[in-house]
Amino acid sequence: MIKLNLQLKLILLVIPLMIVGPIIVGYWSIQTSKARLLEDAYKLIQIQGDSFVADQVERRYQILQDNNLLQISQYTKHYQQEIKDLIMQKPTEQNRNIAIHDTHTNIIIMDPNLSDLNFSYGEIIKVLHNTAEQGVLTFQGAKYLFYKTTFPRWNWEVYKFYNFDKISKTIDQIVFATAGVCLFSATFV
Repeated sequence: MIKLNLQLKLILLVIPLMIVGPIIVGYWSIQTSKARLLEDAYKLIQIQGDSFVADQVERRYQILQDNNLLQISQYTKHYQQEIKDLIMQKPTEQNRNIAIHDTHTNIIIMDPNLSDLNFSYGEIIKVLHNTAEQGVLTFQGAKYLFYKTTFPRWNWEVYKFYNFDKISKTIDQIVFATAGVCLFSATFV
């Protein structure tokens, strides 16, 4: 049996703790950051989706209702078309990455920025119509976070999308930074 002196025993005990400790803290930090980042992204698209419905859809519906014009289909169709044109022609942060599914006519209006989803109208209806209120949509290799809200008075489902690749890049940066800090602290401590 080899007798180890006290100093060597301490080194053999402390070095693994100095390496394992930062690894455990780093792993916990990465997992916490991922969860928080996804949670914040969901909150963001929910706020933007609800805001779009309140500011654009409900406001126009309310104008029709206040002026007793709901029964005149020309006015309703005109206001609906205004919303669709807004999505197609003037993307802002609020109405960017929006898709509207008219469940009565099965027509989809999508922001042109979503063209990389490569959806046909039938495919998006099948994929999203019976989904939960929010989640991750994986389609043809692309991942998007989505939030769905409804406007039942016009039989509309309104979807807000957020490109998952943006979140993945941020997570990769967090992993890289955390790994660097762990290596630094294990090396120099």
